Amino acid sequence: MPDPRNLTEPLIRNLKPATAGQRYAVADAVVPGLKVRVTDKGAKSFVLWRRYPGAMNSAAARSLGKVGELTLADARTKARAWLALLAQGKEVNYEGASGPCDFTDIGDILDCKFRYNKVSGGKFVLLKVA
Repeated sequence: MPDPRNLTEPLIRNLKPATAGQRYAVADAVVPGLKVRVTDKGAKSFVLWRRYPGAMNSAAARSLGKVGELTLADARTKARAWLALLAQGKEVNYEGASGPCDFTDIGDILDCKFRYNKVSGGKFVLLKVA
């Protein structure tokens, strides 16, 4: 999995669409679990990747909002608030679609693939699609 990056508005704006039929996420180095997810159509959204109450085996991504409708600063603030609730064992009230993923009753992701990249020489290098 690629190392987290210090996300900035220009970096997010310049993220390229994923390969057809795929999507990828770039992790933030400032707020743990915060990522920008990019689809093959170039749509970008902020997600918080965490283990949510009721999820037994794996973490899940929950949408914080679309890039452009939510600023990076607002996404970080919202993510920190969610992390505080999760640390207290409380439910997070998330709204909106997190993309074309379906989730099990315990929050595990079904039928979605993610593209894992690393940054090398200022460019994204594909590590795997899982």
